[in-house]
Amino acid sequence: MNRLRLQDAEINSHVLEDSEEEDFSLSKEVLPQKMRKEFGHSDADLGTYGNAIRCLHEGIELQEFRNWELEHQLMQEKQKNMESTIQFLKKTLEEKDQEMKTARCFMAQTLEENEAKWRNRLSEKGKQIIHFEKKLSVVFMHLAMKS
Repeated sequence: MNRLRLQDAEINSHVLEDSEEEDFSLSKEVLPQKMRKEFGHSDADLGTYGNAIRCLHEGIELQEFRNWELEHQLMQEKQKNMESTIQFLKKTLEEKDQEMKTARCFMAQTLEENEAKWRNRLSEKGKQIIHFEKKLSVVFMHLAMKS
């Protein structure tokens, strides 16, 4: 009778095998240490069908816990990667911001220098205009005196 119940448990475990990644048969390798001590050392010592099902459920819960741990580790790695990426992007943004400030200062300085050059040229041209006006007035005065 126990053998038949054990076979039922093995059949149920094969149904789970198709849908799960791990093998949840009632082998000693899958069962947690606590459960092996509780139910004996061989597969036949597992006892009643209820104990076998409980072992199977605990094995599934153990696997779910392992899956959760793996998922948690992956999330922590993703978080570290994201934090690293954020730090890199912040640093890059700060560098670009500094480059832009430097470029703005350079452009402002260049603009001031160009404005000063044009003011000097305008001043020189203004002086030339005044000089030519004086010459013209002298020429007009000579022409007016001759006439």
